[in-house]
Amino acid sequence: MKVAFATFMPNVSFIFMLNYCPVRSAPDGLALIIINTGYLYPKTHLFFMPVRVICFNQEGCIGCEEQVPINHEVQNILGIEIEVINAVKNPEYISKYGLKVTPTIVIIDDDELKEKMEGVVHRETLEETIKKYL
Repeated sequence: MKVAFATFMPNVSFIFMLNYCPVRSAPDGLALIIINTGYLYPKTHLFFMPVRVICFNQEGCIGCEEQVPINHEVQNILGIEIEVINAVKNPEYISKYGLKVTPTIVIIDDDELKEKMEGVVHRETLEETIKKYL
């Protein structure tokens, strides 16, 4: 599970965008999250992000190249990570998600495929679709 926020000290709160961070118990009974990498943003509560967004691409795909800046913009707006996987180099995903074209963006929530968008997806559409699962 991805942790998006943790509070460590009284009156100090931070948001951490992390992938699968280890959690250890602290002496006072609070969960202590060991931070290796991540971005720091001020926030005031704890929540988890089980939603996974993956963009499948392949080398030489012009649509895939067009999708890259759109994905970056959506990542910055929503504060999420969009994973990028080369479908040709990872053929197990072709059958797993029924990939037919690249780029294809899938949204997985609780290990279940929720959305599949084929071809170049415009920023507004991608942003609104992902928001449904955050």
